[in-house]
Amino acid sequence: MALAPDDDNTKTYRPGPERAQTFSISRESIVEADDYGDIFEIADTMGIDLGGLDEIEDMKTRLILFYNKCEGEPNYKDVVGNSMVSMRTENRKKREKLLKLLTDTRDRLGPVPAERSKDGLSRRGSAVIKGFLKSEGTIQNLDLDINNKLEALKRDDCTIVVSGETSAGKSSILNLMFGEEVVPTFFGSCTSVITRICYYKQRRAKIIYKNGKVEKIRNIPPGEICKKLKPFVFIEDESERELATPIKEVKIYVPAKILECGLVVVDSPGIGENDEMDKVIVDFVNENPINGFLYAIKSDNAGGVDEDRLIGLLKVILETEKQKTERGMLPFESTCALFVCNFWDLIAEDQTETVFSHAYNRLKSIWPNMKESQLMKFSAFKAKMECDIDPDFIVDNYKQLLDNIRNVYNKAMDIRVLSTYKWLETVLKRSVHHLKTIVHRIDNSEKDLETKMRSVWDKLNTLKMKSELTINELRKQIQEETDEICEEFGAYLRLPKTRMAITSWIENELPDIEFFKNFEELKANMEDLTVARISRELENWEDEQGKIKNVRENVERSIQLRLNILEDELQVIEDDMQSEAGSITSEDSISPKVKQGRRYSIPIGAVQMQMSKIALPVKLVNRMFKPFGKAGKRVTSIFFENYNEGKLKEYRRDPITWAKRRSEKTLDNFLNDKQEDHLRTVISEFMKEPKDFLKDIERKIPAMVETNQKNMDHISMCRKEGSSSREVYERMMENLEHLKRTVTDYGEGYIFVNDFGVDDIQIISRTLGEGRSSVPFEVSQMLESIASSTATWNQKVIPRSLWSAQQNGILMANNKEESVTIRIYLTNARIENTDSEVAKLRLLKNENVAELLGIQNSDHPTPAFVFHGHLRPVSRFIRSKFMNFKEDVPRILHEVLYGLEYIHRKKMVHMELNQNTIAIDDNHVVKLCGACQPRVAPLPVDKDRVLAGDFVYLSPEVLNGDLYVACADIYAFGLLVFEILVGQAFKDQRQQLLSEFIDNCKPCALNGCPYTLENLSQSTKDIIQDCLDEILERRPSIENLNHSVSNIRNEPVLVRLQEMKRNNTTEKRTSSFCYERLRKEGMAENQPGVLRASQDIQHQITKEVGYNNETSASLNMDKTVSFLRSSSNNLGTKDLFDNKSSRIRAPLTKQMRHFSVETERYAGEQNDSKAEQSNRSKTTRAPQISILRSSSETPQSIGETPSEHLVARMTKSLEEKEESGSTGSQSPSRLRQS
Repeated sequence: MALAPDDDNTKTYRPGPERAQTFSISRESIVEADDYGDIFEIADTMGIDLGGLDEIEDMKTRLILFYNKCEGEPNYKDVVGNSMVSMRTENRKKREKLLKLLTDTRDRLGPVPAERSKDGLSRRGSAVIKGFLKSEGTIQNLDLDINNKLEALKRDDCTIVVSGETSAGKSSILNLMFGEEVVPTFFGSCTSVITRICYYKQRRAKIIYKNGKVEKIRNIPPGEICKKLKPFVFIEDESERELATPIKEVKIYVPAKILECGLVVVDSPGIGENDEMDKVIVDFVNENPINGFLYAIKSDNAGGVDEDRLIGLLKVILETEKQKTERGMLPFESTCALFVCNFWDLIAEDQTETVFSHAYNRLKSIWPNMKESQLMKFSAFKAKMECDIDPDFIVDNYKQLLDNIRNVYNKAMDIRVLSTYKWLETVLKRSVHHLKTIVHRIDNSEKDLETKMRSVWDKLNTLKMKSELTINELRKQIQEETDEICEEFGAYLRLPKTRMAITSWIENELPDIEFFKNFEELKANMEDLTVARISRELENWEDEQGKIKNVRENVERSIQLRLNILEDELQVIEDDMQSEAGSITSEDSISPKVKQGRRYSIPIGAVQMQMSKIALPVKLVNRMFKPFGKAGKRVTSIFFENYNEGKLKEYRRDPITWAKRRSEKTLDNFLNDKQEDHLRTVISEFMKEPKDFLKDIERKIPAMVETNQKNMDHISMCRKEGSSSREVYERMMENLEHLKRTVTDYGEGYIFVNDFGVDDIQIISRTLGEGRSSVPFEVSQMLESIASSTATWNQKVIPRSLWSAQQNGILMANNKEESVTIRIYLTNARIENTDSEVAKLRLLKNENVAELLGIQNSDHPTPAFVFHGHLRPVSRFIRSKFMNFKEDVPRILHEVLYGLEYIHRKKMVHMELNQNTIAIDDNHVVKLCGACQPRVAPLPVDKDRVLAGDFVYLSPEVLNGDLYVACADIYAFGLLVFEILVGQAFKDQRQQLLSEFIDNCKPCALNGCPYTLENLSQSTKDIIQDCLDEILERRPSIENLNHSVSNIRNEPVLVRLQEMKRNNTTEKRTSSFCYERLRKEGMAENQPGVLRASQDIQHQITKEVGYNNETSASLNMDKTVSFLRSSSNNLGTKDLFDNKSSRIRAPLTKQMRHFSVETERYAGEQNDSKAEQSNRSKTTRAPQISILRSSSETPQSIGETPSEHLVARMTKSLEEKEESGSTGSQSPSRLRQS
């Protein structure tokens, strides 16, 4: 196979000092190689050892890995490690803010002393509010609860427990992650004690004994950790593993990049191995917070999931859940788990989908809320084999493993923030409710208070009775649903095939009589085996029908629906308690109250989240809580009668017949015993979750009602004490007011807005003929692109304004792609916190305001804002072929005004308003995405050294240090109208120093008004001049502007602008026609420069001769083709570009080169819309300038035509434009040609 020739897609490498030669290999040549000969030739050329590989695909994988490394691709473990460090930094910011909010809550509910009555009970103050919160069930002990949550938030680590099946390669996966052998590998069970692996720059270890002794091992050489610690963590002898070890845990510190973020990996013994190992795990889970799980599965193990072991692990977790939550630890989160199907290389290719689907279905039947994304295929063997060749060789499924670990880490870190915030939000909402009720009612007259109290009491008692009726109805529904399940499952058990499956036995399934002391024990064992079969039949029936799951979901929906009604009614009552008008909808409430998506302050549904979050699968309930075991004991107790030795002889003589008869009797009693009703007993166990939830609701609602009644009684008492009580609670309200707003901003900015992960947002890096390449979005890379790019390139690829920049990208969510626009604040904006701004942006809903989808917290002081849709500056649309000036200009201006009017009503401004900052979507609808809170413009400190530039768009008062408010947007709108209809504003002043511009800023005068406006109607002149008025009060309102803008449709200048656009489009169509004709003539093969030059020869001929139809254009093209052929002198058109050609063809060469340049300008304009969607090459135009100069310096030959003089003049003009930076960007083909 011949190696690919040098071209733009071929890389030249220097493999190392041992090979001095260079080689050229393209990615395509590796991918397309289809036999061993090709592969070995490429490997020899690249100097790659293919030892240990047998399959072509594995060989190609190694070659691609080497290719990627030579291309500069970084080590993916470092990429993921750095990403996780960034995640920790951002999460730390969130936690620090939340820590302050918790501390402020504790301090502000505590400063007011609680006065006590003679009986020692608190009479007023913060202790009363805390008492209300406790009685209604919001808190247990506020100070203790806050301290527990503070401790949880201060933890900077994230603990992930790694477990797995025996011989599933768990230790191999861990060693691969750490880049060295840290834990021992052994075919069988390896880990004997809890091993905690953490990050430290030096390798060291601590051995912590149960008696408190700590043994330290320092300065462990690389590769020696496992050898040093193996005696402590690994017990090979099975009998010794059953004995208690004196070691409590081993801590290992390694400099692994993936651990630098604070990730702590805990290697635990396998559950179910023996009682002693199980106790080790139970003690650890009970004493330590567990943030996530990684579970290794032996894929080649006939389905790959050891259900009993995994259920044992879940049982340990769930049994300690309640106690840990009460101690302030985070609740169990089943979605923070990753299941790794190891040894995937041993699965036959035609069986992979079957095995994967089977493993997923088995996991889904036992792991709560299992998602397919939590299960992955992996081969530790293949990943290690490539890493042994080169640590930078990270295969695809190893990358996927690292990505999934990063996702688990990110989710686990966010959960602690989210759960703490929700608790704090509820505490503050309930505190505010009780305080407002007291403050608003304490001044009522005795008669008014008595009337209100009677009304509230009646409503609360009515609600209490209604809740009792509702709960009884829900209980009845659960009972009816249970009866329905019993009936259907009973019918299934009575089917002949089911009965046969339960009662038919073979001899090796039956118990050995020698192991039993008497017949009663044998009989009980036989009945247990029968009940176990009934249990398995329930699992099979549920897998096929899904009846129990569907019933539970229906019950939960009914409960939630009824609960919403009760919550709503209680909310109305509480609003009535606070407000004299009967209800409260004030903007100073903690969260906006809207009919749709309302977030209630009533916490009676707090348990609902737990109910739906940990919905235990039927199989898990069956295996873990063993409801059939309870029923089985009742069943077997029926048959405990005294039998003589003759019964044992009967079993010995014909065990199969006896077993069948005994099983049939057990099954019949299970189904038909009305006194014990074993079937209902079993099915009721599966409805335990909704029943328990109802019990919580039954307790909560009366507690809420009684607490509100206590509050009304407390108000009555406070009235007797006069103004002193009012002052106490008013001070408490003042203390909570600022905190309440801060918590609202925090929640809206961090909790209730989507927080996209590192890989959720992608940027298209390049587009090739066969596909698209994208990279994760990072603010630092965007800033680097802005800093390193020329002004022209930067404005096209990353539009920016004074203090912000935006870039188009793709949101990857739910296996779908969605176009988005990313906006960031630049560092010169000097903005440190955007919580309040994000809180406002997410509530903006207007046709002409961009929809905020969420934020991405990246490596930048402020987050990136992610808006819906592919948005681009309106300046690009104005230049595009879609622009209709007469129709679109008035429409765009109206939509800008509609958007401004809306954000002004929301107490926001646009701050930067011009053609480059106003965005439109793919439907050409204006979408303002620059809304922000009013603030002082962050002008440069060194105004004496900075040019005015785009600062000219700021109003005079803003430039002089005033707050940027709504009227400054009106000023900018006037400049927008001026630039669309007249031309660039402050054209001559942009090169002035900023300080000079500020001192002499007279907007109308500097823009030549009214002389520059002489071609406009008086109405349009008034718009511009009134908006640019230096006196703020005289600037027009948006309402008046909307009326005046309607008249712009009749401006003659719009007709002229459209005519200019039409002429420009005609030239583009001519170039397109030339391209197609020359391609058909076969003169375009591998000669793009000639092709483009010929297009403009055609354009020049057409310009001289003129044409009005396609026929004339075709005739002119015939002349062009003939001209090219005759001029090439049979040497091919390529010779026209040869600088060494005779001077006879020099004018033609010069003309051709000029035409090539001109065509590139046209092509650049034509492809502007495409260039907006992909990043262009960061290449300057220096090579092209050099060619132009050499052409223009060529002496004029005798007989040179006037058209050639025109060429020289146009070339010179183009050079002047080039030097001023006003020409379009080059196309990639022209850059290559240069």
